[in-house]
Amino acid sequence: MGASIWAPGSTITIDSASLLALFQIRGGYCSVVGGTADAVVLTPTSVLAAYAAGQTFYWIASGVNTGPMTVAISSLAAVALTKEGAVALTAGDVPAGMMVQATYDGTRLILGEVSSVSKSLFTTVGDTVRASAIGVPSRFAALATVAAHATTCNPWVADNVELSGPVVTFTGLADAPYAGAVVWIKSNAAHVWTHNAALSLPGFANYTSASGDWFRVEAITVNTFSLSIFKADGTAVVVASNAAAPNLLINPNWQIDQINEGALYTYSAATAVGPDGWSGSATGAGVFKLRTLADPDNAALKCLEITCTTADAAIAAADNYYIMTAIEGYDAAALQAGIATALPITVQFKFKSNVSGVYGISIANSALNRSYVGSFTVADANEAEYSVTLTMDTAGTWLYTNGVGLYLRISLAAGSNFKKATGLWGADNMFGTAGNANFMLANTSVAYLKRIQLIQSTLTQAYKPADIQKELDKCQRYYWKSFAQGVAVAQNAGINNGTISYYAVLGAAAVVSEQVRFPVPMRATPTVVYYNPSAANTNWRNSTDAADSGAPGTGRVSTNDLTVSNVQAAGDAVGEFIEIHATTNARLT
Repeated sequence: MGASIWAPGSTITIDSASLLALFQIRGGYCSVVGGTADAVVLTPTSVLAAYAAGQTFYWIASGVNTGPMTVAISSLAAVALTKEGAVALTAGDVPAGMMVQATYDGTRLILGEVSSVSKSLFTTVGDTVRASAIGVPSRFAALATVAAHATTCNPWVADNVELSGPVVTFTGLADAPYAGAVVWIKSNAAHVWTHNAALSLPGFANYTSASGDWFRVEAITVNTFSLSIFKADGTAVVVASNAAAPNLLINPNWQIDQINEGALYTYSAATAVGPDGWSGSATGAGVFKLRTLADPDNAALKCLEITCTTADAAIAAADNYYIMTAIEGYDAAALQAGIATALPITVQFKFKSNVSGVYGISIANSALNRSYVGSFTVADANEAEYSVTLTMDTAGTWLYTNGVGLYLRISLAAGSNFKKATGLWGADNMFGTAGNANFMLANTSVAYLKRIQLIQSTLTQAYKPADIQKELDKCQRYYWKSFAQGVAVAQNAGINNGTISYYAVLGAAAVVSEQVRFPVPMRATPTVVYYNPSAANTNWRNSTDAADSGAPGTGRVSTNDLTVSNVQAAGDAVGEFIEIHATTNARLT
């Protein structure tokens, strides 16, 4: 989004549609207040279509409440107004004439600041006065002191708190009383604030505070927090940022599955492809399956489901089971593997499984003679986010062109031949670690891999929703099909779904050629496979006669196009419609 410059004296016009859309998301000021002091009816200028978590509303109380309160906005159903989460209000919590702020949490409105709208504001020694964006002064009590702690520091005892005690590394805070709660924290020392799933910091980066720095902490949920930083010396907060770091993985959200379109892929004593960009490998007596699936914890997103269908309870030394993806050399070249200036990477993902234990995650070169093994530990059957950070290899041979730049593998089970200590590069091909979990132990094992990223950074970054058209374009560099998206690749898949086709201009055994240009250049000259749309063979199909035509011939195939020929059957006549399906495969293997 481009920057805008506003000059003093100029006019900024915001269209009403934008204001209305913003009000539906953020809420706003409600100028007309009706009902009673305990059953408030608000009529904002913009009509609220529906309540949504995170909306914040402001109004001037028409009277002092006498007990629990409800609020109805724009003729919507009345909802409870509570404090500190679900605690009912008591008499006098909302005085008459005060500016009231309340945030909807998905169930109720929760009381925030109640501020005077007059010019007088009663304060006591040590209090702080702040003005809101609409110019309303608010009183905040004097600083309370709380002990710094890595995970259980509780700043929610007052509006403003000051830390005490020695330096700690913060990775979390005590639970907030409710989503939307805000507290200001003053630092007393050089504490390290860690950007992670619980604490979201500017630039998605860790920050070391100085004494006197202020943090505005807002509870996104009761146990996840967004922090803004205000330095004691008045200078800007400068942090290393990986906000723009691209995810180098192909199809990391599993939105694309051109071959099976969500059906299962089976892995038994072999390595085979899976959904676009992904594959699996099984060496041993067990069998597992992969498929793209709606995330069982968030149906709006996709994940990769992994199921064991034939158990291998006794993993032999040479057995191994893993899922794998590869990054093309052109994309991986920026990581500078194989030279002294090799850069750090972070692999970040969510994972959920009913098989707890330690899982290996590995990086390897194309020749599979240089590898690194990291690990993550699944403690229970709940979804959790994991990350592994490492510096790329400074030795070995790594490809920087259109071959495999690197492999990323997640081990489901590994025999002793494929295990080593974590955290080390070596001249080997390893992907498991000591104590590696055996996902293949039982045919009830199931796991879900979600929203995986591989970025050039030492930091994790927030999940970025994928642009499905860009993801499809990237996948089609490696695999293209004439079948419509959503139609699985198969013989006899039906007509009118994207076939290569023509109307015959010559009858009988004429030779006809059709050219197809690929939507994006392919990685390398692909392998071509043909499919009859209406029969279990590879012939062209005369859909007018409902009969097979001739066998296809590949006149030419390049990274840009395919020319396929047909020596027509004797029964083909002028004007008849003749068609065929094709796939071209240049996937990284």
